[in-house]
Amino acid sequence: MGNAPLAKMLEIRLSLPSLPPAQTTRLVPEVRAGDDTLHPKWGETFTLRLSEESADVCVSICSILEGSKSELGQVRLPLSVSHLESLGMQPGGASHTIRMAVTGTWVLAVELRMLNDSLESQGPSPSFQFQLPLARRQAISLELQNAELQKLARARGGGCPAAPMKHHMLLDRARAANADLLEQKLSFEKKLERLRNAASLHPQPSPNRGAEDSEKIRSGLQQELHTALTRQRALCEANEAKLNDMEIQLQQVKEQQSLRALPEAEAQALMAIATGRREELRRMCRESEDINAALAAPEASKRGIEMSADISALQRQHRGQQAELERLRNELAMISQSSNYQGWQQHEEMTQQVHFLTEELEQMRQGHQDDCVCSESEIVELKRQRSNTKDRLDDLVSDMKKLEARAEMLRTQSPQAIVSEQETSMHRECCRTAEAELHELRRTEEVRQRQIHAMEQEQEKLVEQTTLATAKVVSTGEDAQQEAKAKVAELEQALRHLLTSIKEKQDAAIQMRQHTQQVRKRIETLQHTFSELQRSLDERVLRDPQPLKVAIAS
Repeated sequence: MGNAPLAKMLEIRLSLPSLPPAQTTRLVPEVRAGDDTLHPKWGETFTLRLSEESADVCVSICSILEGSKSELGQVRLPLSVSHLESLGMQPGGASHTIRMAVTGTWVLAVELRMLNDSLESQGPSPSFQFQLPLARRQAISLELQNAELQKLARARGGGCPAAPMKHHMLLDRARAANADLLEQKLSFEKKLERLRNAASLHPQPSPNRGAEDSEKIRSGLQQELHTALTRQRALCEANEAKLNDMEIQLQQVKEQQSLRALPEAEAQALMAIATGRREELRRMCRESEDINAALAAPEASKRGIEMSADISALQRQHRGQQAELERLRNELAMISQSSNYQGWQQHEEMTQQVHFLTEELEQMRQGHQDDCVCSESEIVELKRQRSNTKDRLDDLVSDMKKLEARAEMLRTQSPQAIVSEQETSMHRECCRTAEAELHELRRTEEVRQRQIHAMEQEQEKLVEQTTLATAKVVSTGEDAQQEAKAKVAELEQALRHLLTSIKEKQDAAIQMRQHTQQVRKRIETLQHTFSELQRSLDERVLRDPQPLKVAIAS
């Protein structure tokens, strides 16, 4: 504290206590001068007006805990000019310092070191005795015991293995299910390859017509595309439902965590207070032991008569401190047998798991959105390719109908009628065009099948990732068992759906192979018929080199 040059204004500056940052943030100063109350900040200088009739100023240090403010210590100073001059404060003179000692338990002992001698005539200096309520002391004892248990658990490397065990069990089940699905998929692919090889080695002719085959192919393609779109929508809806469920579970865990946040902050503050109180008691106990040891020495026996009163007081104080230490040890022993530490450890694990699931959920949501966008673009591209293929197929069917009409007319015409060389070359060119269109149609169909297969693989991967993420949500107690059973049932149902979809795809693949074989057989039949017609035309030209003009309907 300092004084202004004209001794009409008193300058006061409050220094920050020498405490850890976690404790100083909860200490606030308060200055009351008459009817005015000031709330200065640490390290800032403020002024008070002085007069002969000024009342005393009261400087207090308060603590804010659990939203309530409590006064921990105070000191009163005279504000009148005459009193300040009697204390040695002159205008422009040196500043006077008042030190307020703050211990680890926030019990403030006001020490008027430099001002003690000058205030003896006015009466004894005020003192402050602070004592926590009984309920608060019990809570502090419980938190101290909990802290000791935490230290023991960290030293031994202990933990709560229940949740990780369930988590690993669910992961193992999911991995086993995925391995079974992969084995089934490989076996199905091998069977499909054997069927393709057998179909390519043993072609058989078919009497079906090209138009009917083309119509069947078109209907099969449309049905397969509709099935793929339906499966895509169902997978998207299932993934969105699972994501919503995971978001609801995450919100519930966050609410539980927010409810526990305030008691934990209070518990940490109480632990700090109790730790300081314990250190102070230990220091006082050590001082008492030193005094007892000094009293037991030979020199102390000579002065025992003179110090009997002080010795008895110190012994009583020592016995009280030992009783309090014994009570604290008993409370620590009681806490060591409770389940507070296990609950706290589970809460920490759940907090880490919630953070991990939040990140994974965000990644899955982003991946799901990207997959939906890619699937929509691929569906649009497949529709466009289907339209182009349909147009080409219609053109090919019309050309085949024209060829059949011309072939029928050639069969019914007279033996003398001979087709011109120009019309024969035109027939050959039409046949080449039809073969090229058919080759392009086959290539487009193979590309589309590969795209559909790739989309199905991506959807299966997304289902596996969603299943694994769902299996990672682990809780404790009976709720955890119920959730685990529900997730196992859900995995079994997903496995059944996947087997059903694989069977449907196998049936669709078999139908597609049958349609492809029929088209190939029909094309071979048409090629054979065309070669027969061409050979017969060549024989007629050789027999009669003069061609006759024959009108052919186009």
